[in-house]
Amino acid sequence: MRLTKELLYGKIIRGFEGTDPEPVAEMLNAVPYGGIIFFRKNILNYSHLGEFIAQLKSRVARPLLLCIDQEMGVVNRIREGLPPLPGGRKFAALPREERKESAATLAERLAEAGINVNFAPVCDIPANPEDFIYRRTLGDTPEEVCQALEDWLEGFRGSGILSVLKHFPGHGNTKTDSHLGLPVKETSWQEWLSRDALPFLHGMELGGSGLMLAHILYPNIDGEPLPLSPVFLRYLRHTMGFRGPLFTDDLEMEGFLSLPDWQERFHRLLVGTVDYLILGKNLPGKVDEVKIVEELLATSSLS
Repeated sequence: MRLTKELLYGKIIRGFEGTDPEPVAEMLNAVPYGGIIFFRKNILNYSHLGEFIAQLKSRVARPLLLCIDQEMGVVNRIREGLPPLPGGRKFAALPREERKESAATLAERLAEAGINVNFAPVCDIPANPEDFIYRRTLGDTPEEVCQALEDWLEGFRGSGILSVLKHFPGHGNTKTDSHLGLPVKETSWQEWLSRDALPFLHGMELGGSGLMLAHILYPNIDGEPLPLSPVFLRYLRHTMGFRGPLFTDDLEMEGFLSLPDWQERFHRLLVGTVDYLILGKNLPGKVDEVKIVEELLATSSLS
């Protein structure tokens, strides 16, 4: 495979500073990133988001992935202008028809604003309320999570938005927040298949369009942590035949940056089978993706 700027930068979903689309358009016209991700700091309100995207599209000719984490509830990037829709445990507590209506309303509003990728829903199964992910989850059992997931995906069906299930292969029963360090989950392959895997497998069957890979280590299954675990990647692509896009979680999280060889891992992700790398750019100067891409291109030209 010949490495090019378009190929390597095209795998990066980049965060940005501020609320003005003009410098973002200039960045995207100068560097062929695959898309951008909106954080709360970038969105004044719902109307601003739509105006930002419309102006961006008028200035950047190529297609872009326009991404957001709009789970509602705890993770809610749009502060004003959306109906007060529930997320996480509160979404799961609704009657099924109300869940579908709530998800459909969110999908409609995101699509109207121009978003085409939503990193939701959370498919992790917590073991207890002490799990750091607990409030964002859709239930306490595989059955509860799978049913709420069905209703979420039904609401998004036909919206044109890529629903990205997260955080594969599952953060349940881990107390370490991957924003702060690398979680370690002591579970066997069979235990994983009988519990944590089930919502993701069900979501794939229902047409969940993509998967976000967690920063997590399952030492009893693979000594290599996600998102580079060959065991889990082979299972997804070959055993399950999953052909949807794979996204990393933000590579500026300590679950990734705390690894001593994270730069070499970044290289491997750029040339590997994971489709998109999220780089939130919330830590100025920490990850220089331009330097890394240029190093790869220089190495490739010598081979």
